[in-house]
Amino acid sequence: LELALRLGPDFLPSPYEHPPRSTDESLFWRYSSDTGWDLVPTSSGHFTNGYFDGEVSIDSHGIRKNSREGTYVAGYRNIFFIGDSTTASFEVNDDETAPAILEKLLREHGDKVNVLNLGIRGYGTDQSVLRAMRYAADFHPTDIIYMYTDNDIFDNNKLKVQNRKYGKGVYIRDAKT
Repeated sequence: LELALRLGPDFLPSPYEHPPRSTDESLFWRYSSDTGWDLVPTSSGHFTNGYFDGEVSIDSHGIRKNSREGTYVAGYRNIFFIGDSTTASFEVNDDETAPAILEKLLREHGDKVNVLNLGIRGYGTDQSVLRAMRYAADFHPTDIIYMYTDNDIFDNNKLKVQNRKYGKGVYIRDAKT
């Protein structure tokens, strides 16, 4: 086994039958003047990166749903989940994301709570915070959970994300906000 690993991945057989294919970006993403890209409201469909697949549903606000039908209940307290692809989790079905699972567990515990998945693939911390601020006025979160990964800071410095149709500008927070 050690010899196979040292010879490299080309020596090992691939567990995948087909080369990776990706989902058309225009199905889920659109240009945004403030963050570079955002989710398309009311979009839904099958997402694949060639290795993992998920059924993805976006609500009318541009937020990933926690089920195909949606689970948002007006009057419940709101928790924001922000971050990039690990938060958005397009590679799994709507009800299999971390925000969806947390919401289900909290509701089983008796909490009247909505956990809103504000994650978007490729976002840096600047974009995630800006997105949370944009939705805070409408949803008044009581808590914000940042699902941080090590590439998030690196994504802050990219003005154009490689292999992405949309780039982003530099975000500078207005001192008044």
